[in-house]
Amino acid sequence: MTASLATPIYPSVRQFANPDTEARIGGSVVELQELTIELNNNLERFHDLTAALKGIDLTGLEVSGSFSARFRTSDHLSRFLNGNETSLQVTLTGPIAGGSHNYKLVIELPRIIYRAWESDVTGGELLVENVEFQAIRPSSGDVVKVTLVNKVSAI
Repeated sequence: MTASLATPIYPSVRQFANPDTEARIGGSVVELQELTIELNNNLERFHDLTAALKGIDLTGLEVSGSFSARFRTSDHLSRFLNGNETSLQVTLTGPIAGGSHNYKLVIELPRIIYRAWESDVTGGELLVENVEFQAIRPSSGDVVKVTLVNKVSAI
């Protein structure tokens, strides 16, 4: 039996980069330095591997995360102190995928609340605030909406 080495194929499309990113909080553009979003579907774990799987027990979907942004106004601090909600939308736009369409990833969280807020204020440095957030369910619609544009026409 003989075998030959396979030649790996790598995507020729570049990854998203910082200049491709636009972030909006409450509809206003913000300068994000860092962003994490965590989706937790809270699946129940099955420990008895001998039993037949009859279904998946679902609990509530949790969407949370954090961001670091340039401190330009006191809006985020006021939102945190007053317990006000806002929205978060992140759009990554890459190179042209075909025709007039670019590769694109859009993440929309229509309702978020801030769980924690902090900012180090020291002389001579950029003022950056760190915010932890939790998505909350809208009265109708989805908690989170993710839209992907690429060359794949169907799944």
